[in-house]
Amino acid sequence: MKKSPKIAIGGIDECKWRQRALEYAGVCIWNGSLEGVWYWSDNYEQLFGLLPEEHPHNYRTFLDRVHPEDRDFVGKSLASAVRQNADFGFEHRIVQPDGVVRWVSERGTIVRDTRDDSVRILGALQDITARKEAEEALDRGYAWMQVIQEASTLANSRLEYAGTFGPVATILRRLVPVDHFMILLEEGEDTVFAVVETKDSESSRLKPNTRVPFRGSFLEHLKEVGRPYIIFDLTAGGRHFPEDLLVMEDGLRSCVRIPLYNAGEFLGALAIASRQVYAFNDAHLPHLEPLAIQVAHTVANIKRYQQARSEAE
Repeated sequence: MKKSPKIAIGGIDECKWRQRALEYAGVCIWNGSLEGVWYWSDNYEQLFGLLPEEHPHNYRTFLDRVHPEDRDFVGKSLASAVRQNADFGFEHRIVQPDGVVRWVSERGTIVRDTRDDSVRILGALQDITARKEAEEALDRGYAWMQVIQEASTLANSRLEYAGTFGPVATILRRLVPVDHFMILLEEGEDTVFAVVETKDSESSRLKPNTRVPFRGSFLEHLKEVGRPYIIFDLTAGGRHFPEDLLVMEDGLRSCVRIPLYNAGEFLGALAIASRQVYAFNDAHLPHLEPLAIQVAHTVANIKRYQQARSEAE
């Protein structure tokens, strides 16, 4: 019977099919010591993005490939495992030569030779980048849900603009670089900044109840087109509406404006703005549009309450 061919990995014979299985699973195995040479399975190139001659041949060159923010943690974890003669398992990032960051799960054990008390570390790295990205996406989805839930709670609990939307703006800042959270309303012949929530209570030239003529305003344009707008760079050439000039005076450089409707009636716009250019993109809209729906409900409730109170007086 013909025997399966062998390949050498760090001085340990392995079957080729086992090597191929490691590659399919995104697993790279290694063995070495904190002071000596490290040996790797052939697929280290796939994981680290290195050329054959660039493999991490010792502990120090391996740490050089670990993300700088994780380096101290990885070093202490391996040293602790050696000191306690214990198995280890943790997750960390590595950085490929082109700057691409990969997440890996690192597991292994310590083998101590009783004859001379020498220590070798047997380890395995598995690429878990896809899992980490999925977890981060879920976390972001949950955080967006919190923002929308907070706005939904407000829709049924608050009957004035002042202080109502601060909690929403605070939660929203965990997800996007929002410096100003604003609600613009159409009131007769005016566009009114009904809500201006600024980051960390910083001073702003824009104040609640700031008004510009509705005719010729961006709000009028938004009412006509009926869809969200992302302005990547307010300072770029082109037409500037009155609202643009006001927010630019506050140092804002990019914004998203989403029309607010309630029962088919146009109310105004939710506008979030940042001092960064290109702070927002199309990926934000599927999250911001449900938020705008809840904001519109709140605005409609406040307007009905104000009207009822005015009629009662």
